[in-house]
Amino acid sequence: MKMLASLVLVGIVLFGIGAGTWAQFTDTETSTDNYIAAGTLDLVVGGENPLSTSLNYTDEFGYVYPGWEDSTWFYVKNDGSIDGKLYLDISYSDSPGLTPEPEQEYYAEHGGSDVGELSQYLYVEIYYSDDTNFDASKLVWNGYVSEWPGEKELGELPAGEIRYIKVKASIDSDVGNIIQGDSLTVNVTFTLKQDT
Repeated sequence: MKMLASLVLVGIVLFGIGAGTWAQFTDTETSTDNYIAAGTLDLVVGGENPLSTSLNYTDEFGYVYPGWEDSTWFYVKNDGSIDGKLYLDISYSDSPGLTPEPEQEYYAEHGGSDVGELSQYLYVEIYYSDDTNFDASKLVWNGYVSEWPGEKELGELPAGEIRYIKVKASIDSDVGNIIQGDSLTVNVTFTLKQDT
């Protein structure tokens, strides 16, 4: 019995020594020519483009007056390789321009002086859409130019895709002579930001 126990013990020891020398399966794969490139955001504005330096709203819309209403639309495209979100910012400055006799009479009756009030009476609606059907559900902002809230998000603009913007403007019919001869300079800035 002692002999058998000794043989078993020797076998266990030899098995333990041998276990350390056994090889494991291995497999190696190599991937070559890998590179990383930075993506791009490239905003393109086209179509009926109110941002063109050669386009003047007076040429586009004519002169405004109480009861006037008109609209224009254009497209924006993300010509880059990264999805983005489009933002719109508007800044403006009023000018009294000419102060014709009817407007002078208005100020004589109501007091004050002509500082240019067109931004307070020019009502604007802005639509952002993936097609040219600008229904009410695609209305992004509506209000007077003087109430513009600063930079406003219009919506998603995925890489390689086009969206459409419609600008509708109007003047209430009961405005009267306070805006006669006034002018309004509007600066429009579109910013395409990476969609994180």
